[in-house]
Amino acid sequence: QDRVATYKRVSKLISRDRTDKQVLEHMENRLHIQQLTGANGVGSARLFMFDFFAFSPSSAGILVESITTSGAFPQLRFFADVALGTLANKLDDRAIGFATTMLTGTDERLQIAAANALSWNRQGRTTMLPGEIDVLAMMADHQNDYVRLAKGRAVYFIGMTDKALALDLLAEIK
Repeated sequence: QDRVATYKRVSKLISRDRTDKQVLEHMENRLHIQQLTGANGVGSARLFMFDFFAFSPSSAGILVESITTSGAFPQLRFFADVALGTLANKLDDRAIGFATTMLTGTDERLQIAAANALSWNRQGRTTMLPGEIDVLAMMADHQNDYVRLAKGRAVYFIGMTDKALALDLLAEIK
């Protein structure tokens, strides 16, 4: 609880008097500086990014849109799964479109990010988004082994509340 309260306070501080895009640019710069100095900016920032995007889902949307349409935010790309997972968990209508773009693209890191967002990052979400079953079906025979594996993880979480759907989805994995 202390971590969440601290991260929420920090999120508010870095968001003050900045647009969502300016906040992302600020964090991108900070991660770049950490990388140049040899600090482990990606691993140590992951928990913060989960809480930040929960506090500011509009920033998650800007990040995912930016990385799927341009080379923007190369440091923050490492958190694409967190951002997309936040959108899906907030039932954002854009999440499945972004996931489809990422899964059908050629960037293997974005394919894995989309797969993680819809599986490991479900965070107890029981609602299926419109089109999510189709995306999970696409993951079942994806050329990337990790994407297929992540579908199995999604099935596990879905099975906690909808066993029939989970069994149907499980049967699709190749």
